[in-house]
Amino acid sequence: MGSRFIWLIICFLASATVFSQSGFGAAQAERKDSDTLTETDTAVTVMSGIFTVGPEQRIVEKGKITVTDADSGALIGIYRPNKRNGKYLFILPTGRTYQVKFEDESGVFKTEDLIVPASTNFYRINQKINLGVL
Repeated sequence: MGSRFIWLIICFLASATVFSQSGFGAAQAERKDSDTLTETDTAVTVMSGIFTVGPEQRIVEKGKITVTDADSGALIGIYRPNKRNGKYLFILPTGRTYQVKFEDESGVFKTEDLIVPASTNFYRINQKINLGVL
């Protein structure tokens, strides 16, 4: 995976309208000495999509996406879809199984398990989520 592609992802994510309490970056910078800054690629999975409710696919204005580690139960992050278009995006480290909970403002939710293999350097998941008829 080229470092330019990773840099493009970082720039895109920096301008995204998705908010997180915690997250994971697509690249890490390491200072090896006082004059040299090197970049190390980090394996990540990007999950994105549109979060809606009902057959009319109404945008969830106060939606919440909670991601936890399925094995330990540790909170990975809380994410919010864009209020105008329902789009969401978050980054996860590889080699884990996650529980992803999509919840609307009334408390109705849908939970999915997400397995991210360790052998993946970069993986993108694009998934539309609809909570169904309320």
